[in-house]
Amino acid sequence: MTMLNMLRFQFRRLFKKSTMYICLLITAVFAVYAVMIPIKSIDDYLKSYSEGYEQYMPNYNIKDILTLCLTISFLTLITAIFTAIFVCEDRSFGTIKTIYSKGYPRSTVFFTKYIASLTYITIYYAAVIILAFLGALMIQFIYSPKIPGIIEWRSNDIFLLIINQYLSLIAVNSLYYLISELVGKTGLGIALSIFAPVILLLLLGQIYMIIRSIFPTEAIDKLAEIVVMYYLPTLITTTMSMFGLESGNFNYLTAMLFNLGYIILFGGLSLLVTVKKQVKN
Repeated sequence: MTMLNMLRFQFRRLFKKSTMYICLLITAVFAVYAVMIPIKSIDDYLKSYSEGYEQYMPNYNIKDILTLCLTISFLTLITAIFTAIFVCEDRSFGTIKTIYSKGYPRSTVFFTKYIASLTYITIYYAAVIILAFLGALMIQFIYSPKIPGIIEWRSNDIFLLIINQYLSLIAVNSLYYLISELVGKTGLGIALSIFAPVILLLLLGQIYMIIRSIFPTEAIDKLAEIVVMYYLPTLITTTMSMFGLESGNFNYLTAMLFNLGYIILFGGLSLLVTVKKQVKN
């Protein structure tokens, strides 16, 4: 019953926040903008055809449209901002002391807040997916009479892409949750969530250069390639920005396992911080 009451509290707090709807609107606007990019390309082709000089005839795979929407909707940036706002709020306003004083276990507070964070992530992600498919349907409906086969709907790995990107978003949110829980301040939480992963990647790059100069072996290069490919901040953008990457070294199953590992790691550390961190008076 304690868990249920706290879960209701977290969901009330979540759905009353205007920031959540503003972030959702921003994400949706950029997803719609992404759909306009292929539409502009198609219009340019039709214009060139009518004027007597034919450009390369455009056609799009449904995965291309989906990938474009996921990339341009800035889901990770929006998630970093809202997670910092949502997680840091209790500590920023001191309401966390009131919650603990009512006898709610710290683990209960963590799990209910984490579940609430998964809820808005799911809403944001679902919105982008739906808009991508609606955009593809719109392009098919408007332009298929003039350009048959404008949208290729067959894609063997479309569901793997959707599942993997969802897991990637949960994983990166777990990292943002950990950072926000550690710092407890909204502005600092947003800044660190955005810049810390990039700084860490640059640091890893420097470490690689040093090791590579000492041990110039192919095995080191192969290990570096795997680390970069499945490093969380690049993992969430890799399959979104590189069409057809799966035909190379990238493997969806490996990516999903890495994502599950990141979720367990950062989620577990977030729980540990929540349980152990002292509440300031």
